[in-house]
Amino acid sequence: MYLGYQFGSKAHPGGNGTIAAFMTAGDYFFYFLSQKKLMAGAGFEVFSGDDGSDESEINYFFDNYSSKHRTFGHMDFFKNPTGIKSKGMQDFIIHLGATPVKELMLLADLHYFRLEKTYTSAKNGKPAHNLGFETDSNIKYTLRKGLTGELGIDFFIPDAHWKNNLGDISTFIYLAFTAKI
Repeated sequence: MYLGYQFGSKAHPGGNGTIAAFMTAGDYFFYFLSQKKLMAGAGFEVFSGDDGSDESEINYFFDNYSSKHRTFGHMDFFKNPTGIKSKGMQDFIIHLGATPVKELMLLADLHYFRLEKTYTSAKNGKPAHNLGFETDSNIKYTLRKGLTGELGIDFFIPDAHWKNNLGDISTFIYLAFTAKI
């Protein structure tokens, strides 16, 4: 489990703002069968948010110094700390995995993204919280000792209120090789 709290002050055009922001994250995994052949788990990443109504109070957690692939899925939709993410990102995750043979690992994460604070719906102009779903699927194969190949296939399905178009599914595919020397 991870916990973080930010405090202090930040200058803005109208003076100084007081920072009071938090983040918390955690994962739990359960392994089935012997030798960890099947895995299921759940996780969460919750950042405090700011509705932007008062410049003198800054309540969004600023995470510009973390690895962007470690939080909020692999697709990097929510990188900008002062964009929609500043409204308090919440990511709830279901993890699934299997290791059918020693050299092969299959992993899948399903992310559900929403906000603590509301945004204006692109569909009907009303307040909304949901952003969408992302699936991160990975196939990792150990080619030889110290050399691993990984294929990732990720999809993001936006909520109709955020993008007003459920047909606009984004895709991210990558192939990576990692060598330990």
